[in-house]
Amino acid sequence: MKSNKVQFRSNSLKDTQALAKKIAQHLQGNETIILSGELGSGKTTFVQFLAAALDIKDNITSPTFNIVRFYNGKYPLRHFDMYRLQAAELAELGFEEIMSEHGINVIEWNKAQVFGDSITINIDFISKQARLFTVQGIDL
Repeated sequence: MKSNKVQFRSNSLKDTQALAKKIAQHLQGNETIILSGELGSGKTTFVQFLAAALDIKDNITSPTFNIVRFYNGKYPLRHFDMYRLQAAELAELGFEEIMSEHGINVIEWNKAQVFGDSITINIDFISKQARLFTVQGIDL
């Protein structure tokens, strides 16, 4: 993991898919990806493309009401959505134990202290179709 910051402009879903595929090619199965951005910016869409690039065949949906969803592919993938959570509730859910298992953790609306290396991806609206992805923590 590196700490450089790189920006990618996505003008379409195809561009976002290409970025997710590029990131997936660099993953080793022990990363935490923290996604941030406004509601509707494309966080879950990005996770769908990332999962597909990791050979996950399941339909990826937002885990807003489930808190976490588990998927199997090239690596185990855990998709967290902490939007409705209070930070204190994380211990009750076994967050640290889940995070310590081998695999890739993707967190939307992070409210946890994440140990070790992480990749942060911020998604900003440019227009109805375009987004600006700011990626830090991985050499692409």
